[in-house]
Amino acid sequence: MSRLAVASFCLAAVGCASVSVEPASWPAGLPPRAYYESTWEAASKDRPAEPFEQYLAWVVRFYRGAGLVPGWTSLQEKLTAGLEPDEAGLLAPRLSCLAQTISAEWARPNEQRRVSSEMLRTWGRFLQQAKGQGKAIAAADRVLADVTALVRGELEPAAISADRYRDTIATAGP
Repeated sequence: MSRLAVASFCLAAVGCASVSVEPASWPAGLPPRAYYESTWEAASKDRPAEPFEQYLAWVVRFYRGAGLVPGWTSLQEKLTAGLEPDEAGLLAPRLSCLAQTISAEWARPNEQRRVSSEMLRTWGRFLQQAKGQGKAIAAADRVLADVTALVRGELEPAAISADRYRDTIATAGP
């Protein structure tokens, strides 16, 4: 995947999500809308200032992309393409869990979320580099651990950088 494609995927925040996402029109292939409803409700102490439907629109944008910006679905297809069936079978659920966790946090307003678009760029590049070196599963596990820690407040956002992931590519086995 080219640098332009990686950057494009991760710049999904550039556009304005103004599309309404009604329950009957929830896109197939995305995690259940109920997951995002419960995530929204759980954040009641610091409820995002945006309307719930706006939050859902950002979730959809994360997965589908917008305009020339591909979404997570496209990235996940590229990350699993060409892998042996056993490896793809192990990687796909990890990527799905990762996307669900990231999207729920990234869709919140900038001032309230702990996952930024810059982090998406860092993780997208890292996952692709790791796949190229036969270390996609280790990379997905590493990112999922960091995303989980970020969302829980156990890891500071400033800790996320390309340097943080270099050792995973250098030391992890296939």
